[in-house]
Amino acid sequence: MFIVRVNSKTMHDTGYSLLAENGRQQPASRFIRNRVSRGHHRGFTLLEITLAVAILAMMSLAIFRFVQSNMIAMYLSSNTAAVDAQYGGLRDLLTAEWQRLSINSKMLGEP
Repeated sequence: MFIVRVNSKTMHDTGYSLLAENGRQQPASRFIRNRVSRGHHRGFTLLEITLAVAILAMMSLAIFRFVQSNMIAMYLSSNTAAVDAQYGGLRDLLTAEWQRLSINSKMLGEP
């Protein structure tokens, strides 16, 4: 059973609240609507706050994982580029040395 409390007077819900400001009875739903429209609804419910915090937490986690995976990819890419640069330098050095060898020269050394 729903109990309506107005001005420290209590009555059981019969579909009507206590007397309104003009002295006439009004339905309980209209009474509740009037209280909300007058600014008596002052804050968020715990459910709304919990839902907002959960959404923010999921968004933060998604952004963190996205940034983390990009950082790992950049680290691996830079290491691969450094190794490729070292091998590229060695390849260029060996190519230059082989091109300086003359084809007609005799090789000295033991057979």
